[in-house]
Amino acid sequence: MIRAVVTAAYTLCAITLLGGCAAQPLSIDEARQLIMNALPLRSYSSLSEVAYYPGQVVCGLYETADDYGGSNRPRPFVIVGQDAMPYAKPLDTAIYCSEDPASSLQIELGIGPVESSNTALMQVRSDLTALSEALEAAVSELGYYPRDADWQSVLTGASGKAFIESVPTDPWGNRYQYYVDPFGGSKGQYALWTLGADVAEGGAGPDADIYVKYLPYIEHVAGL
Repeated sequence: MIRAVVTAAYTLCAITLLGGCAAQPLSIDEARQLIMNALPLRSYSSLSEVAYYPGQVVCGLYETADDYGGSNRPRPFVIVGQDAMPYAKPLDTAIYCSEDPASSLQIELGIGPVESSNTALMQVRSDLTALSEALEAAVSELGYYPRDADWQSVLTGASGKAFIESVPTDPWGNRYQYYVDPFGGSKGQYALWTLGADVAEGGAGPDADIYVKYLPYIEHVAGL
């Protein structure tokens, strides 16, 4: 994989020894516009240390300027396809901004390998996706996420509309863990995860804790 590291003053093209130009997903102007659109205040943004990675990923640093000519310190950004993350977390940059995202996913979170033969991981991926979709449907209907104590019965329609036919168990026969932060705003914020085969925090491979918030990383690696 050829990586191009450039600033706005240079052409976004990786020149190989054979004289070719590697196809890039975005130009500097396109990347800057995506970052500006994702910021609450669309002040002018300049990019530097731009780099390209597998899966149509663009990473780098950006600075914003205010109306008085001042600027903020450079911040890391990540763009995956057309989705911009101007507030990229260390985990985002560790996995997305990698020449080998699959290895980075295993190093950072212990999750993998992401392949069809890993049936347990594929089931967790499918289950968490289905459950998160059901939870989003529930919050659209109810205005808030179900409480910890009755989330499964709410999703299956014990008190009215059903949002999923049944709540699955993880590949090892255990319930998925669920928690709603009571201070997570008007509708709440939830966490949903499996503790893995060992039913204990931490671990790697089949013992890895897999949270619904990790699904974008898994989907990214699966799509490579």
